[in-house]
Amino acid sequence: MKNQSNVSDEIVFKVLKYVPVKSLLRFRCVSKQWLSIISNPQFVQSHLDKANEVNNLSLKRHISISTKSSPTIKSICYQSLDCENPSFPFGDKIDNADLLCSCNGLLLVGTGNTDHYLWNPSTRSYKQIPCDFNYNFKESIRLYGLGNDSITDTYKVIMIVLSRRCIPLPLNTFCVYESESAQARVYNCKTECWKKIDKFPYKPFVNGQGVLVNGAPHWIVARDRIIENVIIYFDMVEERFKEVETPLPSWLVTGIRFRFGVLGGSLCLVNNTDVNAEVWVMKEYGVDKCWTKFFNIIMDNFVPLCVKENEEVILEVEEKKLVMYNLRNQMKYQILAFGGPTCNIVFNTATYVESLVSPQ
Repeated sequence: MKNQSNVSDEIVFKVLKYVPVKSLLRFRCVSKQWLSIISNPQFVQSHLDKANEVNNLSLKRHISISTKSSPTIKSICYQSLDCENPSFPFGDKIDNADLLCSCNGLLLVGTGNTDHYLWNPSTRSYKQIPCDFNYNFKESIRLYGLGNDSITDTYKVIMIVLSRRCIPLPLNTFCVYESESAQARVYNCKTECWKKIDKFPYKPFVNGQGVLVNGAPHWIVARDRIIENVIIYFDMVEERFKEVETPLPSWLVTGIRFRFGVLGGSLCLVNNTDVNAEVWVMKEYGVDKCWTKFFNIIMDNFVPLCVKENEEVILEVEEKKLVMYNLRNQMKYQILAFGGPTCNIVFNTATYVESLVSPQ
């Protein structure tokens, strides 16, 4: 009987790791056995590994905020295209919501000031992230990232802030901005402490979410005091910034229109030319000369999100809608519209996976 019980546990374990989180939360009431399995940290990790598989789109979702002061949230599954309307569990604590970054089913949510929350939209659990330093929220340029230290199994939040001071010109026609040096900090979710990163020889030029690839958030920034842009990432274990090769050095010069994201688990760059847009992916992470052109498309201001069957790609277009594009016949149709005039278009969408990971 003991061996049969062990086999039964093993079978239940293997089957449940394919199940969406909403169902898993209900299945905890089936029996003590199922509750024990679903609550097991080993199962939580196994379910997360399955959700993070590149070709598993059934547990990957796109989330968007269509208004700010009273957020309307939409979450759509990349596989089935079913749409849900989750709500923030913070209640009236939320003021001006921003989706700042994502990792392993956790979303970092900003509130229009220095308050931040780490939120799992699948389980509705959350944790407040205190901010022990001051900056001018409206006048600053901000980059965010979220990742997991694989050695200590600790989630860390990265915040890069370039403070600016508005200097009015005569007759108050408009003003110019004087920038200070950018500052980078990392928050350890276990110790609940912020740490300043001493060396950050870069400057962000637009607000941005960290693109999570290979367990690390990536951004495009400018070298400090040099007119040259570069891709950097934050090493979660060593807690320092490193650089990544770009497809062509001329791509990231000032004035070139490009978009940055992740496609099929690889870094992705969209180069907008006068004729069309070229989508490039880094096939082998960290290997020189590994960028490959994936496809061309006659469209502007988009970023690809995932590749489905039959050579279909889901695109986020103009930060306002999701579009399905067929690479073979070049046909496209709209899946979902979101956004609005009151939205911060940089921080109103994100991709996340369904997971049982706790933000605590």
